[in-house]
Amino acid sequence: MNRRDFIKFSSVSLPGALLLSALKPHPGMAADASPERTEIAFGAPGKPTASYIMEPRRRLPVAAETDVLVIGGGPAGFPAAIAAARGGARTMLVERHPCLGGNLTAGSVINIRTYNDQAGRLIIQGIPLEFARRLKEMGGTASDPVKEPYVRQEPEASKYLIQEMALEAGVELRLYSLAVDVIKKGNQLRGVVLESKSGRQAVLAKAVIDATGDGDIAASAGAPYEKGWPGNEQLLQPLTLAFVIANISQYLRDHWAEEYPKLNAIMKRAYQNGAYPVKRQPGGLFPMAGRRELYANATRMAGDTTDVQDLTRAEIEGRRQAWALMKFYRDNLPGFEETYLRYTASQAGPRESRRILGDYVLNREDVLEGRDFPDGVARGAYTIDIHNPKDGTTQYLRLPPGTSYAIPYRCLVPQRVENLLVAGRCISVNHEALGSIRVMATCMATGQAAGTAAALAVQAGTTPRRLPVVRIQKRLQADGAVI
Repeated sequence: MNRRDFIKFSSVSLPGALLLSALKPHPGMAADASPERTEIAFGAPGKPTASYIMEPRRRLPVAAETDVLVIGGGPAGFPAAIAAARGGARTMLVERHPCLGGNLTAGSVINIRTYNDQAGRLIIQGIPLEFARRLKEMGGTASDPVKEPYVRQEPEASKYLIQEMALEAGVELRLYSLAVDVIKKGNQLRGVVLESKSGRQAVLAKAVIDATGDGDIAASAGAPYEKGWPGNEQLLQPLTLAFVIANISQYLRDHWAEEYPKLNAIMKRAYQNGAYPVKRQPGGLFPMAGRRELYANATRMAGDTTDVQDLTRAEIEGRRQAWALMKFYRDNLPGFEETYLRYTASQAGPRESRRILGDYVLNREDVLEGRDFPDGVARGAYTIDIHNPKDGTTQYLRLPPGTSYAIPYRCLVPQRVENLLVAGRCISVNHEALGSIRVMATCMATGQAAGTAAALAVQAGTTPRRLPVVRIQKRLQADGAVI
């Protein structure tokens, strides 16, 4: 879509003309064409499929105006909204699913990585740590974020806790809503267009946070981005459809630590002999707390999460792989004889898509060398973890214990667009650094930083880019975050 071509958005009561990005004009059609009725242009003779449809101009109702608008309620989005609301900003959180949490809940990814630096130091605190501790209080995890490499969460508990934390902070929630376009005046982002059961509506905001994971809002607003591996933007880390296995034997549940290496050896032999049903190195089985159930991070599907056809193929293939794996487990692994597939996640979990280019691009050396930055607003300590969609292998570049790195505020500020911040896995990093920052605890930390910055910018009457970073850092420190 050519974002230089716009139609006037006339229903918004703000000074000057706000602009709503338009469909790319068909060749030979004037860019400002705006028919009063729907027009269809058909393809070549004998081909019934229309090549394009021109919609008539229409007025969009403004459903709400807010200070901070967060798009995406996943691991980055919910801390962003809570931080903004606690910072005194009127805040709305928009989520396409019927629940908050993203990969934590709809994606059923139970391992939240990583709160510590593998040497007993918490490098992610603030709202992410508050979430982990409250989750433990309500029985949603038994993990210790200080000592363990991940917090193993129960998705149903997380659904409830995330919604309650957001509502306690005063966040206005809007579920079942998909952000489909942006509203701009020049390079100033002024709002977002939503589609839902209530129709097509506009929400205006003084600051917007893109926590979609795929950078949908930033890309729609005209921010530059990169995708894929160096030299091949079509090569993206694969998706995973998580699933849960029920009814493993009690013996296996009680002796999982001793028995799992034996099971893994069986799977590896099958993989080497070509008898393993998935093109992915075997493994990825984790016991669920207190039950005879296992969480499986075992499927791998290639695809671009910004392409609906790829997403459709990935979901279909993910279910096929889950059922094929279940048959293999029952037929080959001791203790799995009576197991069954309890459920698959509501969505396949993505690892890589757009990386929005900001005022700095975090790179491999920044991560592995544990670099600090004067404008650091979050920290990470997770391994560079890159899954190859071609052969199913995984590359791990591990940070030495005690090492963590700073994430600069500049990575959250997209180029070419004002009043916009990004948070989560779509922040400004290169392909290799993405392998570390994309995990959920780090995404939560960037979310809190973005929400804090957005609220401060609104209160100061400035843009996030012009906000002095020292103000953000002081607020984050006051709120218990480690930077």
